[in-house]
Parts: sequence; C-alpha cells; structure tokens
Amino acid sequence: MKHGEAHGRKTEQEKRKLSNLAHTISKLVNEEDCDMWNLAIPAEQANQVINELPIDVQKKLTQLKEGDYTWLPHKEIQRLFDS
Repeated sequence: MKHGEAHGRKTEQEKRKLSNLAHTISKLVNEEDCDMWNLAIPAEQANQVINELPIDVQKKLTQLKEGDYTWLPHKEIQRLFDS
C-alpha cells in the first residue's frame, strides 16, 4: 500500500466519523425537542460537523466553543457556556 492511499483512507474515515457525529447530534436535538443547544468541538472539526447538520438544527445552536476541551472536567465545560 502506498503512503497516499493510506492517507486518503484515513482522511475518508475522519470525514465519515464527523458525518456520523453530525447525524447523532441531529437525532438527539430532534428526539429531545431542544429549542437551543450548545457545542464544544475542536476548531478543525467544527465547520464540517455544522455544515452536515440540517438547517433547523443549525438554527437552534446558540453557542459554539471551538477548541479541544477533552482535558477539562465536565463542570468546567458547562461553565464555558454560562458566560
């Protein structure tokens, strides 16, 4: 296998994961009948995920925090959206 093929496959897998994430978010927002929701996501992933969401789900997104917050405790992440 050539290096380019492996890179292409990895890129495609990443796109698929982000598309699945967008689908899961959309399903959750609709099932929970959310009027608004917030999202914390790494900046390099934000545009693809948001662009994959249906317009009605995008319109309910009230706050977007771009960054890698995986190292923060859950309560600290919640505080990001309180300010």
